[in-house]
Amino acid sequence: MVMGLSLHLLLLFVHSVICSSGQTFPYVTSDVQEVSGRFFDYIVVGGGTAGCPLAATLSEKFSVLLVERGGSPYGDPFILESKYYGFSLLRTDEYTSAAQRFVPTDGVSNFRGRVLGGSAAIDGGFYGRASKDFVKKVGWDNEGVRDAYEWVESRIISKPDHLTPWSHAAAFSFLEAGISPYNGFSLEHIQGTKIVGSSFDNQGRRHLPADLLQAGNPSKITVLLNATVDKVIFQRTRTRDEKIARGIRLIKSDGSSNQTYEAYLNQPDNSGS
Repeated sequence: MVMGLSLHLLLLFVHSVICSSGQTFPYVTSDVQEVSGRFFDYIVVGGGTAGCPLAATLSEKFSVLLVERGGSPYGDPFILESKYYGFSLLRTDEYTSAAQRFVPTDGVSNFRGRVLGGSAAIDGGFYGRASKDFVKKVGWDNEGVRDAYEWVESRIISKPDHLTPWSHAAAFSFLEAGISPYNGFSLEHIQGTKIVGSSFDNQGRRHLPADLLQAGNPSKITVLLNATVDKVIFQRTRTRDEKIARGIRLIKSDGSSNQTYEAYLNQPDNSGS
């Protein structure tokens, strides 16, 4: 009962924060049964730096289910306020903490985000663009990439109005080490030392990829928190060796049960249901 009340109050807090800005946040739930058996045009697994903007843009024309294994970042000062940066890395647990410890293949212990907004909710907030050589190498359209950058930057990225003592020391250390020229502020991937953008604004509040969900069509997005995708449901087509995704199988992220739930992709014969 206490957990249910806490979740209800948290969602009310999210609603009040978003509405105060004049924008609407999509429907958010941690109740897996609310999406069990439902159909969506798209299902996005992971509400991080890729999943949130993808869900927002898809929602302009399609219904979207966004599944995040963690909880909501809103209302948590350890995530949202720069003065508490790093505190979220000190309170980790197996199932519910926003930061999750893991050891990658290089053997060095690290953290990753387990929260709506992904690892961008627990990192240092530094932002810059990829190199033009990388964009060319992967074959992306330059104009489309530029528009995507500007779409994100106009909503959640700020230009720092001053350097912190640590940043000031780091910048001059790079210059003393010969990493030049000094470029001042720039979002571009360029040679030398520069000041990058930040997801913290100049009042010290972090802006998240989850904020980008407000740029979508809120009536078309359902956000499911605290749920883990256990399997992708495939179905064979008429071609014997070909399979296509039909949906996902879910479990609760808290480790309390192995009970599974399913959500499905719309097919031509039930589109819009």
